[in-house]
Amino acid sequence: MRLGKSLGLALAGCGLLAVAPSALADEDASLQGRIQELEKTVLELKSQLGAKEAAAPLSVQVEQYLHEQEKGAFWLDRNGKPLSKAIDSMWVTASIRVRPMWSKDLFHYTAGHGGYVGSGGYSGGYPYPKAKQGWPLGLYSPSADYDDEGWQTLQRTRLGIGANLHADVSAFIELDMNGTWGNASSYYANDSGFTQVPTLQQSYIEGLYTNQLNAETRIGRFEMSYGDEFVIGDRDFFQTGLAFDGIWLSKNYENHGFSVDFFATKLVDGYKNGSRPGANDSVYAMGLMGDWYGSEDKTGVPGGMQPYLIFVKDQNDDPGVSPPNTGGTRDVTTLGVYWFGDKATKDQGGIFWNADAAIQYFKQIHWATDSRVGYTMSNTKWTPKFWGQFAYASGDKDGFAGAGYNPLWMDVHGRYGYSDIFTFSNLVVYGIGAEVSPVENLSYGVEGRSMHIARTFKGGGGGKNLAWAFDFIVKHQYSENVDFEAAYSIVHWRDTLNTGNAYDVQVAYFNIVLGF
Repeated sequence: MRLGKSLGLALAGCGLLAVAPSALADEDASLQGRIQELEKTVLELKSQLGAKEAAAPLSVQVEQYLHEQEKGAFWLDRNGKPLSKAIDSMWVTASIRVRPMWSKDLFHYTAGHGGYVGSGGYSGGYPYPKAKQGWPLGLYSPSADYDDEGWQTLQRTRLGIGANLHADVSAFIELDMNGTWGNASSYYANDSGFTQVPTLQQSYIEGLYTNQLNAETRIGRFEMSYGDEFVIGDRDFFQTGLAFDGIWLSKNYENHGFSVDFFATKLVDGYKNGSRPGANDSVYAMGLMGDWYGSEDKTGVPGGMQPYLIFVKDQNDDPGVSPPNTGGTRDVTTLGVYWFGDKATKDQGGIFWNADAAIQYFKQIHWATDSRVGYTMSNTKWTPKFWGQFAYASGDKDGFAGAGYNPLWMDVHGRYGYSDIFTFSNLVVYGIGAEVSPVENLSYGVEGRSMHIARTFKGGGGGKNLAWAFDFIVKHQYSENVDFEAAYSIVHWRDTLNTGNAYDVQVAYFNIVLGF
């Protein structure tokens, strides 16, 4: 019908054009202009009519158009289709961290008394320098007296890419590269030794079956950080973050002001080997991490609360080998709560606090706490901030590194001193600190701690005193994407029966992190 209407209009226009010149030769010039416009319209209609008669069906035209568009697409998926058909959006994350560090006697604990070969403050225990019965650090050597002083520059680079797929599913992959400056294999060449092999830090799928489970989901390899890194932290200061392979679910109960995360991860991948038990057995970790963000409204108790329950199933049952001094499998159950808050405002001072208290069981009951309370003087020049700290972790009477409190994956840096020597087990810490901010995003701080053994043990010294630790810290947020931190730390050993007249430990560094 539309074709007939167009054809009739075109014929009528042609007839009008045939008679128009003779009939209107003496008319006004404006009429001639109207006739020319009409002629132009008729020619356009005839052109459209011819195109419609020769055109392919609409579905075929659309398919041809899309095919031409796909041929010109720059980003394609594995099926050769434009990437926009598979994803809604993409994002990129990256961070670069450079940390030049100077240290003196960080691994040299002797004072002419010998020392432990191949051990040090980063080995997961106290750097006791004198061989005594029951002390597990390294291999003691009376001649291991050496000079330990110099610079080391650590560098870590992370690069990640993520994509929001259709159906509210996303994926994220992150590579991690870390190492030190310089070339240990050659004094003059630069063609080898600098290679930093990327490792897979994170790789997970998020949002799978979220609608069906009514909860956020994640499966794959991922990092976990809760609270003030009270149980699980990323340990970025130690060059590598802690990643876990498993599943993670999160559900928010908004009506109750409470959310809960559940995770089940595999820490050691293995199987039961009957011929050689222990070496290939798996280790699992499962946990519930709650966040009662509405606790203040519900109970009147200020601040927020985060209860947690973590269970580690260790099937490595090689007696007396791993872990030490436990005589076999070490399943660890930890129940705790993290309480935090800050009542200071921009114009009025107030108290702030964070406290972590946990009870732990593996063959005997242990407990630990890291509690800090302070006050911010917001309405005073330079905004002074003062705080006090008490930290305690149970020990074992049978040995220094025996079956004491297991801190799981806590990041100790900045919480027990910037020298990063102590492990949070069989340890008592009394600390104080002060901080000022002369301008926004810049702070100067000083911290002091008294370190003690929580429980005397066989072969230990006559007292519980360990060391004094003092830290001086500068923090500056250079921009939204760049952070700067510098610190100097000194650890002065106290009880000579525990420390063997060891040299004082000194550490100084500055840390620059760029990330987006």
